[in-house]
Amino acid sequence: DGAVGVVHMESAMLVFVRYGGEVIVESPPTARRMVATVPLGPMHVTIGSAGFGEVKESGFVLSTDARTLMRPDPWAGALVLAADEERVAEHRHLVFGDDPMPQPSPNHSPMLAHACRRAWSAASTLSTQTPRPVQVGRRHLDCLRQWLSVNHHAGVTVTDMARGIGLSVRQLQAVVREGLGVTPLELLREVRLDRAREILSSADSDAMTIARAAHACGFTHLGRFSAHYRMRFGESPSMTLQPRRRSA
Repeated sequence: DGAVGVVHMESAMLVFVRYGGEVIVESPPTARRMVATVPLGPMHVTIGSAGFGEVKESGFVLSTDARTLMRPDPWAGALVLAADEERVAEHRHLVFGDDPMPQPSPNHSPMLAHACRRAWSAASTLSTQTPRPVQVGRRHLDCLRQWLSVNHHAGVTVTDMARGIGLSVRQLQAVVREGLGVTPLELLREVRLDRAREILSSADSDAMTIARAAHACGFTHLGRFSAHYRMRFGESPSMTLQPRRRSA
C-alpha cells in the first residue's frame, strides 16, 4: 500500500511518499524553488532530454531548468524537501556568511540524505502529520498538492499534473473531483492564489508589485487574477499588499 506524510515548516515542506506500485514521476523545472529528493531505495533518474539516466541511491537536487523523470522504488519510498530559493539563500548566508559556497564534493549527497532523514525524524516527533497509510485517492491528492506546491508557477496542464503523480488524466480528474469537489485546474488556481497571498502579505518592499506576485505564481492575465483573488479572499490584492507597506 502507498503512504504519504507531510510536514510544513514555514516556507519549506518535507514530504515522505511511498507509491506502493510502479510509477514514473515527472517534475518540470523547479525554477526558483529548491527541491531535494532523497531516495530510500534505488531510484532511476533522467534529467532533461537525455536518452539515458542513472540509478541514484542518495540525495540529489532537481534541475531548475530541465524536467526530471523519476522511477522510485515502489515500496521503499523517498523524502522530498522543497523550499523557496530566497529562504535557502538566507540560510546559506547564516551558515557561511559572505564566504562563497563550498565547492560540490562527492560527500554532499550523503550529507543531504542524512540531513533530510534527521529533519524528518525530528519533525515527525513534533508533528501530528506523521507518515501514515492512506487510501489511494487521498494518497494521490497529497502527492498532487506537494507536486503543485513545487510546480504551480510553471505553465502547468492537466496532463502535466497527471504525469507528475503517475496517473492518467481521467484518473486524476476522478480523484480530485471525488476528494475535493473541484477540477484539477480549479485546484491549481487555488494553490496559485494561496501562494500569491503569501507573497503579498509578507512583502516589505516597494519592489513587490501585484503584477510581479501574480506572474511569479503562474498567472498571465492580471485582471482575471484580481477577480479570482477577490472571490477567494474577500479583498483585492492591493488591500493585502498595502498594510505591509504602511507598516514597513
